[in-house]
Amino acid sequence: MPLFVALRRHLRASRLAQIGLVMGFWLVGNGVARLTGWPVPGGIFGMGLVLILLAAGGLNLRSLRRGADWFLADMLLFFIPAVLAVLNYPDLAGMLGVKIVAIIGVSTVLVMAVTALVIEWGLKLSPIRDERSSSLGARRRAADAAGARANGVSARRLRAISTERYNNGMD
Repeated sequence: MPLFVALRRHLRASRLAQIGLVMGFWLVGNGVARLTGWPVPGGIFGMGLVLILLAAGGLNLRSLRRGADWFLADMLLFFIPAVLAVLNYPDLAGMLGVKIVAIIGVSTVLVMAVTALVIEWGLKLSPIRDERSSSLGARRRAADAAGARANGVSARRLRAISTERYNNGMD
């Protein structure tokens, strides 16, 4: 047991050991992918194994945090081969590349706009919660009533103000 404790302490203190552990999970996942023959990347199996171990308590998050942070911080280095592959196609650096980037940008904006419009439309169609059932609405009404009584406003006028505020979306 003391060896296990010392190993765990070393793992939590050493970024290099954590990077090795992450790569070990990747290697195990690759082995599973090859043994099963499924067309799933080994990294997915490795992440699944990490998720299972984290959920079961067999692995502590502190045992991976510094190594995972290093991978995330230097992620750009992992994309260099992809960038170099793009350089094999000089057409992408010219007008064709500009067109592709423009299409990607316009389609992204369109998807975001349509998503926002659909959400707005869905919210308008959804049943509106009754303000009276809201505890926040009840607190506001109580505060308004107290303020109205202090200022000599009638209950009828207070209801009219409250209804007007609600209809205008201020409440």
